[in-house]
Amino acid sequence: MQTLDELRKRQKAIVMDFKAREQKSEKILAKISEYEKAISKLQRSLSSVLGMAGESAAGKVPRANGNQAVKRVDTVNHRGDGTSQKERVLNILVKAGKPMNIPEIIGALQNEGYVFQAKKPVSALTVLLYGNKILFKKVRPGTFVAA
Repeated sequence: MQTLDELRKRQKAIVMDFKAREQKSEKILAKISEYEKAISKLQRSLSSVLGMAGESAAGKVPRANGNQAVKRVDTVNHRGDGTSQKERVLNILVKAGKPMNIPEIIGALQNEGYVFQAKKPVSALTVLLYGNKILFKKVRPGTFVAA
């Protein structure tokens, strides 16, 4: 009898623990839903400020509701045809057929409609050019040609 009473007490304690965890998880899920709504509202606001009607400015963030699978959505492509910065710089240097300095390369990229993601395009391009010695040959400091 004593072991049966102990087992019932343990069972009751476990059931109470599960109920407490269930309540805690429901609170957490409610908070997540609340935050997702706030994020969605902020994204719509940002999109309207940037003039991107119907698109999310920061890309669409996948969310899971209940047991639904998460569907991945690509972020907004600001570069046009999807070629990388490295490919575009290489194409510009090949087309030019002459050595170009970094400001000239940046100007040519911008004339082709390339939108820089970096706050300082000169720094980003400097890292790209000096870091890819196979593709870009330095002829003078800050001046490069396609290798």
